[in-house]
Amino acid sequence: MSLYDDWVVKNPNANEKQTANVEFVLKSIDSMPAPAVPAAANLGVTTSSFGQAIAHGSAPTFARSDHRHPLPAAPTVPAAATTTPAALGTAAVGTSATYARSDHVHALPSIPAPANLGVTTASFGQALSNGTAPTFARSDHRHPLPAAPTLSSLGAAPLASPAFSGTPTCPTPALP
Repeated sequence: MSLYDDWVVKNPNANEKQTANVEFVLKSIDSMPAPAVPAAANLGVTTSSFGQAIAHGSAPTFARSDHRHPLPAAPTVPAAATTTPAALGTAAVGTSATYARSDHVHALPSIPAPANLGVTTASFGQALSNGTAPTFARSDHRHPLPAAPTLSSLGAAPLASPAFSGTPTCPTPALP
């Protein structure tokens, strides 16, 4: 059915003038040659690459509705590490070609043995020192001290029956 015949069926109440105008226009359209359709593109398979910029294109051909864009092969994923991770140390990015598994565990550093240096006697007046030994102190350790000094060791007279030497003096109050 032509465009004109379709219009007449849908507009049965149209007057003669309307029908004549529509007949002229629609029969003119029906008699026009169909526009030329560009040929479909048949460019063969070319591989795109990841990160290519978008391009809308300007070719006089059209894309077929079932066309596909080929992609390059997926990048290779490195193998998982199969060796024990290094113990704790200085942080580094690393250069290994393998990746670390999410459940890997780093070994703890070895703990030095506690010091067992025996009992040594400190003396009064020793200078403070933080120390440099690679061992640690036990939590229940004690620092030995020398015996407490006595009055006699300091050159003082004993408290019970002191022996005085020299001439004792005492302050004399002023008289009023």
